[in-house]
Amino acid sequence: SGSGGLVRGTGEGVEGAGPVFVLPLYALLAPAAQARVFQEVPAGHRLIVVATNVAETSLTIPGIRYVVDAGRSKQRLLEGEGGMARFEVRWISQAAAAQRAGRAGRTGPGHCYRLYSSAHFNDSMPKHSAPEIANTALEGVLLVLKSMGVDKVANFPFPSPPAASALHAAGRVLEALGALQPGSQALTPVGRAMARFPIGPRHARMLLEAEWLTASGSPLAQFSEPLLEPGPLYRPPPQDAVMAWHDVTYGRHSWPLPRCLRLHPDAATRAAIFAAALLEGQAASAFAELRPLLLSSPSLLAKPEMRGVARVGELITALKSRGVSSIDSLC
Repeated sequence: SGSGGLVRGTGEGVEGAGPVFVLPLYALLAPAAQARVFQEVPAGHRLIVVATNVAETSLTIPGIRYVVDAGRSKQRLLEGEGGMARFEVRWISQAAAAQRAGRAGRTGPGHCYRLYSSAHFNDSMPKHSAPEIANTALEGVLLVLKSMGVDKVANFPFPSPPAASALHAAGRVLEALGALQPGSQALTPVGRAMARFPIGPRHARMLLEAEWLTASGSPLAQFSEPLLEPGPLYRPPPQDAVMAWHDVTYGRHSWPLPRCLRLHPDAATRAAIFAAALLEGQAASAFAELRPLLLSSPSLLAKPEMRGVARVGELITALKSRGVSSIDSLC
């Protein structure tokens, strides 16, 4: 459960054995539970901390006199070039074993008991652990660096440079997600929005499917006024509606989303855009035959300044009053 607690020993075969106080310690444990290892131990009890390798270098627990080292840890390993990872229990390195041994007797005499032989230590364990970046999916790193203006990521001064093949694979993943342009690998608007999210690129791309995100999470989305460029447009059936482009931000951190199309909020504009689309044959192909007979282009109806012209203004007002802005509204 991660709570720890008191365990009373039986004392059989061990002179003076008494109760012990056992606590867990691992990275995903709540901070308050982790802090318990630094608190006072109940009187008459011995503290036993069952820890993962988070206790190797991250912190020093006072009063620890003995360390029992199993010589293993759960390690993250990348599979191929797809960025997928698995966890596997493997032997640690000699350097990690030395770190574990160093946890004993930090504030007094201590000893480390290793559950493996010295021969195994010398002959089978690697001297050092592989750099963390060697087993890290690099598409997130590549995306952040691109968003910071680092065009040639291969030239970035990494403390432990990743393999060129790993960077190439990460670039291909980001291209598939639409974050980078194929070939030039320049950052796209979608990629710039993805980089703002504090999650992996794959999950960020899922969130950036604005059609479902803005629909299902609309209370958390903020939409700009209808954009003038690109301007409003009529979408034929099955949508059959006059739509406007909006800039979108999401959540209290105002994460930018790609522009999205929504129903234009102004009834007069919807009527004018639909009338122009109707006369141009976009809404109904039968009207396309009438276009050569018109004295001016129907697209003029969509221009806001044309509403000051008496006959145009009267037409738009009449269409607005009857709610005409789609084929369905004509029926």
